[in-house]
Amino acid sequence: IREQLGEFVDSKGRLTTGAAPFNVFARYACGVQPCSPEVEEAQQHLGDFRSDFMMIFNRPEHCANWASNAPEWRGKACMSKRHGLLTTRDLSWHWFNVLVFGLFDNLEEAISRLRALKAAALQFCASHGEWSEHIGLYFHSYGHSSVNSLHLHVVDLDFTGPSYEALKFKNLRIDDVIAVLEEELAEL
Repeated sequence: IREQLGEFVDSKGRLTTGAAPFNVFARYACGVQPCSPEVEEAQQHLGDFRSDFMMIFNRPEHCANWASNAPEWRGKACMSKRHGLLTTRDLSWHWFNVLVFGLFDNLEEAISRLRALKAAALQFCASHGEWSEHIGLYFHSYGHSSVNSLHLHVVDLDFTGPSYEALKFKNLRIDDVIAVLEEELAEL
């Protein structure tokens, strides 16, 4: 997998944050990518989790078309009226995607990070006030992900749109990932 990532990982094993190859989530995480006022404000809703994670959002046109069934937006627009992307500030390639969690003799740390990601996402939704209590937390595993940087899709399930249905096959629930890694840990 490391070889497949190529220039997305530097010689120190960290995700690159330059202009080429362009990795928007890694750029946000390290502060290179300028944040919109909406993104800046969103960090406050993460509470103490904001030192480890960052909530970002899709492009404005993707968010605006969340309910569109037009072919050009189905599977490209946001999955819900409220859809955030929670990313990590840790740029080690060992955390670039949920597929590699636990592969580096770090199962306990991987489970702990997943639990923290889940808690941060739920903290954000509860603090924000506009989100419902029905929240979907999904990863897109490497091979199905459009960005080579960890991001948890935080989706308000009370307002899903056509893209939610179109991308459902990619949505890997965080609770399923935690359960599998806990099983692996129990077998050691």
